[in-house]
Amino acid sequence: MAYFTGINWGTSERMMAAIIPAKGEVKYISPAFEAARVEELMTIGKDIRVWEEHESPYKQVALAFKDFGIRSGNIAMEERVRFFLFDGIRKEASNLNYVSGDPVTIPCRMFKSPAELALMQRANDITIEAYKASVAMMEEG
Repeated sequence: MAYFTGINWGTSERMMAAIIPAKGEVKYISPAFEAARVEELMTIGKDIRVWEEHESPYKQVALAFKDFGIRSGNIAMEERVRFFLFDGIRKEASNLNYVSGDPVTIPCRMFKSPAELALMQRANDITIEAYKASVAMMEEG
């Protein structure tokens, strides 16, 4: 989610998801109590579907698929989606075929722009300098 939407979200037992269609805007699925935080972090898309603690987040995903007009076909799941989330979605929208999203996601992350490469190089340079400074301060004991 971070790579495609810019939203960094920690691992939780509560579903926070981004549905990224081939055509159309991203839709987010969020616990209701986190909606304001998601809205603050959003840089693409405007649609946040919320679910309360007593409701199924998987139903919100299935409704989002329907709103996109997806009634059949393949749904690609990103490799880091935890199984219980995948399984809940699969059960709620069982009319769809679930496939690996790797053919889409891996090439996107594999190729870097010159700006991305420059940022990665800068981060590496900073890390090396931090190691050098730390090693210089080390003492026995």
